[in-house]
Amino acid sequence: MTLAGAWAWVRHPRLVWLFRQRVERFPGIGRPLGFNDKILWRKIFDHNPLFVTFSDKVACKAWLGALCPELPVATLLWSGERPEAIPDGILRPGVVVKARGGCNLLRFIEAGDTQDREVLNAGLQKLLHWEFGARHGEWAYSRVPTGLLVEERLGDASGSPLIDLIVFTFGKRVELIVATVGEKTPAERVGLFDREGRRIANASLKRALPGQRLPEDFVLPCDPAVLGRWSAEIAGDLDFVRVDFMWADGQLHGCEVTAYPGSGYKRYQEPSLSDALSAAWDLRRSWFLSTPQPGWRGIYARALGRLLDAGPGG
Repeated sequence: MTLAGAWAWVRHPRLVWLFRQRVERFPGIGRPLGFNDKILWRKIFDHNPLFVTFSDKVACKAWLGALCPELPVATLLWSGERPEAIPDGILRPGVVVKARGGCNLLRFIEAGDTQDREVLNAGLQKLLHWEFGARHGEWAYSRVPTGLLVEERLGDASGSPLIDLIVFTFGKRVELIVATVGEKTPAERVGLFDREGRRIANASLKRALPGQRLPEDFVLPCDPAVLGRWSAEIAGDLDFVRVDFMWADGQLHGCEVTAYPGSGYKRYQEPSLSDALSAAWDLRRSWFLSTPQPGWRGIYARALGRLLDAGPGG
C-alpha cells in the first residue's frame, strides 16, 4: 500500500496538492479510507470504461434510454462537432446547448440570441475550448469526443422552480439524497436527506451557509422509494455513482450519472456524513479490484483486496 501511495504522490503531485488545498488535509491514496480519498483513488487507478459513457452526455443519454426506457429524459435534438453545423431551426428559445463532455459548459438559448448567428457560434465555440477534467485528473473526460449537443430545456409550465435531486448510490443502496432548488443561482437552497426522505439535521455542504438551506419543512417532491428504485437500476453493481435527476412538470426526469462528484472535494458541515459515505463505499466492488490488472497494478490490486477482506475500511 505504501509503495502504491508513494507512486501516486510522485506521479500526480498536482492532484495531491489540489486535494490538500480543497479538503484542507493530505490524502490517503494507497489504502483510501475517506470518501474524498476514494474519489481521488478512482481518478488515479479505477479506469472503468463505463465511466467514459457516463462522462459523455450523448452516450449517457443513449445508455439511460436503453436501460430505463420509461424514465423521461430531456429530448436530444442534435449532436455534432461544430456550432456552425447546428440547424437554424433548432437554435431557438427553450433549448440548451451543452459541451458533450464536461460540467457547467452550457448555454441557454434566449430570445434574440439567434439574430446574429456568427456571434452565437463564437460563443458556443468557447464551450469546446475547455479540456474538462484534465486539471483535476478526471480520466474519463479525456476519452469523450469533442462536440456539442442541443436538447430541450426542462421547465415547469406552472412556474414552479426546478428541483435537482442527486442520489449517492452504492451498489444499489442509496445513502444520501441532495435536493437543490435554484441551483447555481443567488436563490440556491440545498437540503440533505436520507434514503427514507428524512431531513438530515444540521448537515449541509460547506458552501451552503444556514441562509442557503432549504426550509426545515421542505418535503421531497418525489417518493424517495421511487428515487431509490431508479437509482438502483441505474447504478447496478457499481461500487459507487451519483445518479442525477430533475423534478419538472410534476414528474421525475433522468439527467446524468456522475463518477467524480465534486471532483472529490466535497465537504459537509457534519463530519459523520462523510464517514457514512465512505463506509458505504466498498472498493472491492470497483472495476480495478474486480478486473485483472497488468503488471505491478495487479500486484497492488490483489494486495489491497486482501487487506480489505481482512477488515473494515473497504
